Amino acid sequence: MGTCPLFKVPEDRGVEFYEKIEPKLREAQEIVRKWAKKASESYHVELEVVIGDWGDPFINYKFKPEDFNPEEIRRAFKALKYAYDGASKELEKKRIKKEIEGE
Repeated sequence: MGTCPLFKVPEDRGVEFYEKIEPKLREAQEIVRKWAKKASESYHVELEVVIGDWGDPFINYKFKPEDFNPEEIRRAFKALKYAYDGASKELEKKRIKKEIEGE
């Protein structure tokens, strides 16, 4: 289970646009990793950040159905929400999301 991407990287822009946003994209990915790590430590679950084809980060939690533990799943949902909300707010505050999405 995981989150939707924290921002949408436009797919129909020129090469110059992608070269311009690459540093911001890397910064955004590091922010998402930071919040996923913080949530993992706080909720005692292992979250991972997966980078999509266009550089858009997702936060995931992997579990095996045979090892189903309702309490762990509950903590994982809370951790995902905490990481997503924290990263999203920081990206908005630093205006990174707006720059990447080209608004």
